[in-house]
Amino acid sequence: MDIKALNDKGEIIIVKIQNIRKLYYLEQVLYGVAKTITEYISLGEDYHKVKKIYSINIFYFDIGQGEDYLYHGRRKRLI
Repeated sequence: MDIKALNDKGEIIIVKIQNIRKLYYLEQVLYGVAKTITEYISLGEDYHKVKKIYSINIFYFDIGQGEDYLYHGRRKRLI
């Protein structure tokens, strides 16, 4: 990750900027988020205590999917 910040609500913001095509770039993004989660939760702690993490990724190359250049992912909350 290039920048990791904490906002006033205790939420974590990860910003990554990439200007060259890199193999497994999206997997690296997921790894960075997963690693951050494990840094902020203790063994045996309830998952609802995990802080919200925003991952902002700016890259200047075609990732080879779709016709547009804006992708938005969102995790659905299970009840």
